Amino acid sequence: MSFTPEQQEEIQKLQQLQQNFEQIRSHRIQLERRENELKNTLSKVNEMSDDTEIFKNIGQLMIKSKLGETKKEMLSEMEDLESKIISIKSREKSLEDRFNQGQADLRAKLGQ
Repeated sequence: MSFTPEQQEEIQKLQQLQQNFEQIRSHRIQLERRENELKNTLSKVNEMSDDTEIFKNIGQLMIKSKLGETKKEMLSEMEDLESKIISIKSREKSLEDRFNQGQADLRAKLGQ
């Protein structure tokens, strides 16, 4: 089946939308993994006293820190992750809707 230049352009736009969607989904999955990792760590940390001394990684260094300070940092990171995940889910849904609509429009133009 041969396509008109307009149809080819629409197909390319759909392919670009699909690639963007895949990238966003991949990023969301990474954020959700980090969120789960933080939740698991926080569940263990909450069993300890806030004045417990721990070591945490900062880059390639291990730094001694009070658990309470580190817990606050982790909770802050968790809030940031949650906000990012909500935002990225919205973008993901928007891209998916645009892709589905574009695909339906193209099919209608092709008579399928």
